[in-house]
Amino acid sequence: MQRGLTLECRTLRGGTAGPGCTAGAEVRQFHSRPPSDGALVEGLSHTFGLLNNSFRPPEEIRTLRGYLRQRENLVAAAATCIQHMQKALTEMNIQLANVISDISGTTGLAILCDIVRGERDSI
Repeated sequence: MQRGLTLECRTLRGGTAGPGCTAGAEVRQFHSRPPSDGALVEGLSHTFGLLNNSFRPPEEIRTLRGYLRQRENLVAAAATCIQHMQKALTEMNIQLANVISDISGTTGLAILCDIVRGERDSI
């Protein structure tokens, strides 16, 4: 007993027919177990022209995506700067990472400000 979904979609394309195609039609067959809902919707929407290749989301969504992309870039840049600070401190033989867990926190930044001011005893 074969379980699953057999679906045959035909879309007309210009040009000559390939092997297994009839009269210039492109044939796609889906066999085996049923696809997930997302894969089925995506495959059928592209096949039947419900979602064309030039789809653009609304302006609000594009703006939100831009903000999220910018935030991701800023977080990555901040992480890189923190790693550079940790490396510079290690090269100066200051093992601050062994004393506190986060040098970008309140305590870490206070200690770094004292180091930059030249203070030897910050207590």
